[in-house]
Amino acid sequence: MKVTIKTYLTFLLLLFIVFKVEGQWGCCSFKKGDTIYSENFGHGPYDHMSKKWWSPSYSLLDDGELFEEGKYSITDFLDYQPDWIPISNHTPEHGSGNMMVINGDFNDGEFFSVNISGLEEETYYEFSAWVTNLTPKNAEDCEKPIPYAITFEASTSFAFATSKLLEENKWERFFLVFFTRPGETQVRLRIKNTLREALEFYPDFYTDCSLRAPSIDKICGNYLAIDDIVVKSCGGLPSSEICEEELPCEEEIYTSYTDVGICEGDNPTSVLLEATPSDPSGRFFGDVTFQWQESSDENNWFDIPGENDIIFNAPLVNGSFDKFYRVILRENSVFEQCDILSKKCPVETEYFNLKVAPIPDAPISLGDKSYCLNETPPILEVEVPNGIAVNWYLTPSGGESFYRNNSEFIVTESGTHTYYAEAVSLLGGCESISRTPVTVVQKETEIPIVEDETLEFCEDTSLTLSANVINANAIDARYLWDTGEVTESITVNKRGIYSVTIFHEDCYVTKSITVNQRYNPVIREVTSKGKSIVVSTWNRGDFLYSLDGFNFQMDNTFHNKEGGAYTVYVKERYCNEVVRRDYIHFYIPKYFTPNGDNENDTFILKGIELYSSSSVEIFDRYGKLLKSSKNSLFEWDGTHENKMVPPNDYWYIIVLEGKKITGHFTLKR
Repeated sequence: MKVTIKTYLTFLLLLFIVFKVEGQWGCCSFKKGDTIYSENFGHGPYDHMSKKWWSPSYSLLDDGELFEEGKYSITDFLDYQPDWIPISNHTPEHGSGNMMVINGDFNDGEFFSVNISGLEEETYYEFSAWVTNLTPKNAEDCEKPIPYAITFEASTSFAFATSKLLEENKWERFFLVFFTRPGETQVRLRIKNTLREALEFYPDFYTDCSLRAPSIDKICGNYLAIDDIVVKSCGGLPSSEICEEELPCEEEIYTSYTDVGICEGDNPTSVLLEATPSDPSGRFFGDVTFQWQESSDENNWFDIPGENDIIFNAPLVNGSFDKFYRVILRENSVFEQCDILSKKCPVETEYFNLKVAPIPDAPISLGDKSYCLNETPPILEVEVPNGIAVNWYLTPSGGESFYRNNSEFIVTESGTHTYYAEAVSLLGGCESISRTPVTVVQKETEIPIVEDETLEFCEDTSLTLSANVINANAIDARYLWDTGEVTESITVNKRGIYSVTIFHEDCYVTKSITVNQRYNPVIREVTSKGKSIVVSTWNRGDFLYSLDGFNFQMDNTFHNKEGGAYTVYVKERYCNEVVRRDYIHFYIPKYFTPNGDNENDTFILKGIELYSSSSVEIFDRYGKLLKSSKNSLFEWDGTHENKMVPPNDYWYIIVLEGKKITGHFTLKR
């Protein structure tokens, strides 16, 4: 059995060359990885003249000008060409920020250049930028889209970066590592278009099946966007003496740990391990190689001589798994004389622990399932321990699984079928020796079709509940209510939830009926508010109100009613029971206007005569009694001793069945 473990790292520079320059280790004033220079082109309107860079071979695109070869723009706008790939700038915090957009010329040209000063002598630096392709792979009117090509240059170092069309909508990082010579503290950095070199780099570009070159006016592309140009320090070139000293290095930047399972009983003679390192920090550069090591305790590690490839065939002696393996990176171009793995420097490591994975037991079935003719197929289930997956098959052995990595399987085909569940260990992918059969049976009878209901009944009445089977094929069903009755219908007089199970041969279903009760109103009180009669109840409900027993309203207030005797009627909207109460509506007017217009000419207390005992006294503001009566209808026309009293406030004392009421009213003329 072979086990291949892969973790992915992409070194963004496809081809890069560093001219080696002899020198001594120099103490760098920057910490490793510090940014010395950066350009993200900002956002919003861009002031080209304020930036310390220039484009010697390319010209800035003016407003309204065609975006021709040899032009560039600093912009967040990508509608210069209709078929360009839409993409946002690369700077994370500038979602709508600018980028440098270039229409690369067929002739070589320099479109970015900057002077960097204040550098340390004999020190490594990294010059990088993020680049994306703006030409789609299916560009219209292109016989053959060209590759793009750019060159990074710095002093005596250069990097040639070229590629066929990048993935659409994706930024990729290109960089150059350069070394400052003795006495060199400043450099000029350049990014150039090198299309002709790119075409030489891809000789097959000129050759198609007919061995003819495409016409020059039928090739297109080399539209680029560049963003986030950065220069960082990398440190100096170490000597063998320095390697023995404690260097101020960062913490380990990346470590992964992988268990490699070998299925019990396989007894392989070796296990193939393959590692592709990842570099999330972007720290590594140059030519890197691998060193495989082994350990029996995970503490003491030893190099395996000659194992410097990305792939290592780990030997297993007599099926022994008592060793651990790991792969580390060595960076030849910079740390040629130092091992990156040492505690003095950052390290990229990946651990492999070889383990014997036991053969899992077959899954435990949670039972065969059956369903009726008109019913949805059920879910089949099996049970496995943690760390075990389940694959489903149509055969007890062999064949291809049709459903994977799930202990549950939703049956989609009608009919009767047997499916087989196989256990697979997550470590090593070891398969159970046997598969567990799980059968689903479709019956030939229909299940009764019913619908749950919510019903209501009125207080002091009863309600009939029915199973109400819908499908005619199940009309000969049998019934069992949770009350114990076995008829199709029952009568109830209490609220609650009732259920009935309907049997049709060997198929059955349960129906639920929720019964709510509507309660009769209980009148709490009837009051008078001015000329209005207001009815209130002790309980809540969908109540209707009436003063004649025939014409009901939803409002519990009767407006603008003259004083007198009334009967109030209240009922539940959907019930027949009506409750009633007799009421004397009595109110005291706030004013009257004895001006002879036959409207409100007298101060009259209607209904007072209906009380078993009553008395009324009217006084002026000085306490002089002007009018009185007892146990009779009261009405005053605003005169005293046959003389009209003046407009003013007048006071009253009213006693109704022993209850005294005082207040005042206004006489207006």
